[in-house]
Amino acid sequence: LIRTATARDLANFNPCRAIAAPLRSRFGGVMAALAYLLTFNTYGSWLHGDERGSVDRRHNSVLQERLAQNLSLERRRRELMTDAAYCLDDARQRIVLQSIQSHVSVRQWQLWAAHIRPTHGHVVVGGDISPERMLNEFKSYASRALNATQIDSPDRHRWAKHGSTKYLFTEQSIVQAVNYVIDEQGDRTVYYDSRPQSEPRPQGSWPSYDHGGV
Repeated sequence: LIRTATARDLANFNPCRAIAAPLRSRFGGVMAALAYLLTFNTYGSWLHGDERGSVDRRHNSVLQERLAQNLSLERRRRELMTDAAYCLDDARQRIVLQSIQSHVSVRQWQLWAAHIRPTHGHVVVGGDISPERMLNEFKSYASRALNATQIDSPDRHRWAKHGSTKYLFTEQSIVQAVNYVIDEQGDRTVYYDSRPQSEPRPQGSWPSYDHGGV
């Protein structure tokens, strides 16, 4: 079963206690971030050149500006697509969320929040491997779960390459990330929220780290 965070966990988070045990890095004994905010987009939903901006190998750090809107680049990227843009309906969103919860349980990671939306997903999670590997595993196991239902063709392109991996080093940054993932995405779709229902939900506390690029 997935461990649900309590109000005491959020108020008194201590990386030396048992709750933080799975958050310690196994790479050379170095302490990793307490958690990560992971974001992935669906295939074709946010191309390079999009009006919202996008990232590539030369524009991928937090302090760098995104690639500006470029209609010609966006058109070329769309022409390279080998499938239609992928959208997650309610059934697919539920399958993806359940696959994430199941994988977190098997891995014995800490799941703080997850929100699966039609064209992207956010996950706040702590674990003992790199966030990039976490993101790849979540997408891989989500595809496996979708394939098991035969809801799509097994060779369907579902996910954009890469994704966003934001490191969370403090208790407060975890709280802010959970607020952002659950409360600041517009109308809620399919989600998991570890916070007690009585806990206040501050708004506007987290900048957007969504980005595009197939």
